[in-house]
Amino acid sequence: MSEKKIEDIINGFIASTDDKGKLEFAKTSMECVSYLRESDITLVDKGNGFWNGVYKGEDICVINAYITENDCLGFDIFMEPPSAWRTPPGGGGNEEVVFQVDGRIKKIVWDNIRYCDPTCKGKCSPGKQIEILGKTFDKVCKCTLGIYFIDTEILECVKKMVDERKSDIKNSLTR
Repeated sequence: MSEKKIEDIINGFIASTDDKGKLEFAKTSMECVSYLRESDITLVDKGNGFWNGVYKGEDICVINAYITENDCLGFDIFMEPPSAWRTPPGGGGNEEVVFQVDGRIKKIVWDNIRYCDPTCKGKCSPGKQIEILGKTFDKVCKCTLGIYFIDTEILECVKKMVDERKSDIKNSLTR
């Protein structure tokens, strides 16, 4: 059995609908996948509609792509923010790190914080405290960000995060 490609799911959905809103979402999802591939990120099929986005052996993101019961495309992307955007609880961050993030990107990131569900029995329970872009969040899931609807504005934010995460990985390899 050959590995399923995420593009096959999205293209299959595009071929099956004529709803303009659904098509726009599907096309933006495809743009995200294309950007990841162009950025040398390998998408590894983990089964059940999940793909790990891997760069130089390190995970950048996890994507879940699927068709819902009501024939909608589900495209969720989970990721950690770049290290320059995070501060450990209680401060102690590197004051020399300067990362220009406008208010629009901060709002997108803050609106997509993924909290540890009280019923969660996973590795992240009971969640962690983390400061992201100057704001502290409690009970945050192991996978800090969960983006469940990607539009063109959010896609630009994802691209910025991917580029910064790649820089994190490159920097850790040169140490």
